Order: sequence, then C-alpha cells, then structure tokens
Amino acid sequence: MAEDIITAAHLESIRGSGVAVAAPASCELADIGTASLKEIVHRGVAAIEYSVLTRVLEQTGGNKAEAARILRIDYKTIHTKLKGHGISARG
Repeated sequence: MAEDIITAAHLESIRGSGVAVAAPASCELADIGTASLKEIVHRGVAAIEYSVLTRVLEQTGGNKAEAARILRIDYKTIHTKLKGHGISARG
C-alpha cells in the first residue's frame, strides 16, 4: 500500500478521523512568473503533505504506526516522508 503521492482518496480516508487539512499558504499566486507550473504544484503538494503528516502525528501523540494506519500507508513510507520533511514524531 506504500505510495509516493497523497491523493484525494488518502485525504478522504482521514476525513472521518477528525484531521482537518487547510490549503497551505505556500500555494500563492505570487510564484506565477518566477516558477514553472510543475514547481508550484510540487511546492503545494509538499506543503499539503507536511500539513497532513504533522496533524496526524499530533492526533496520534507521535505514534508513527498509528499515523501510518490512519493514512493507509506503509510504516516505512511514513518514516521516509517524515525524514524528507524534517519532521520529528517525538512528543
């Protein structure tokens, strides 16, 4: 079940879990003209992924195994994503 991309289906799976995800501020139109569409989208997706990961970890009290179950991703995948975003699951 490990995937590299968070899709709408993943977000639907946490909708009933009490995790609210807002659109990140980094997806602003100020980037238009200075960055490509691909770069803007990549930044937006990364910001959403960061938000989802931190909120789910907060909800689970830093329990990575539980967070992985909620997000329906593999335990190894959550470790990789946390490391990539520089997120510590402690506390």
